[in-house]
Amino acid sequence: MKKGILISILIICFIIGGFFLTRAMNQADDIALSDNFTSGFIDENIETDEGFHYFESGNGKFSMWFPGGYYLSADPAQFESKETYEMLNLYQEATGDSTLDRHIQIEYFGEMDQEKADLTLSRILENFSYKNSYEVKDSNDLTISYGEVHVELNGKDTVLKEPKTNPANRYFALIETKNSKHVVAVTYMLFCKESSSCEINSKEEQNFFRQLSESIEYK
Repeated sequence: MKKGILISILIICFIIGGFFLTRAMNQADDIALSDNFTSGFIDENIETDEGFHYFESGNGKFSMWFPGGYYLSADPAQFESKETYEMLNLYQEATGDSTLDRHIQIEYFGEMDQEKADLTLSRILENFSYKNSYEVKDSNDLTISYGEVHVELNGKDTVLKEPKTNPANRYFALIETKNSKHVVAVTYMLFCKESSSCEINSKEEQNFFRQLSESIEYK
């Protein structure tokens, strides 16, 4: 009887120990969890799809799935959190075989009317779309505008190219409530490391970006 109880206790301890060991290893491998500033916004107890972590904004106005392998910049010039405005800058630096640095910027706007929402969209279209083209996805509560473009530098000039014939390296999404009271603008940029040749999997990058954008929920 006592032996059986002892074995049961040992099994439970082994399971618990394995859980914490796995969690510690994941934290060491994922900068989103090992970075003190970033992890302060993450709740590991809330389930997400694989490769993401549940993240709540600093002002508590929205939540999203934070991508693993990214960290949130704590630089005061890149992080701002107020009642009606929040700016987040997420980075993933090229490591190992990867030759791409990635940057995601997220801006939350509260108490925004339709005119200001339209101006925000126009501003984004200048740098994140090809010939101001974009698509719109409607749901019961939200309207999401999506766009993408391939950007190249020609000397000091920025050249925007058709993403259907050139792999997109800039993406945007504008997530609005139907009355435009809440708006989140998300931009995603991929940069090829200097002196490196880069291959971009357009479908994979698009799926990743849309999964992140559609995970955003307003509080």
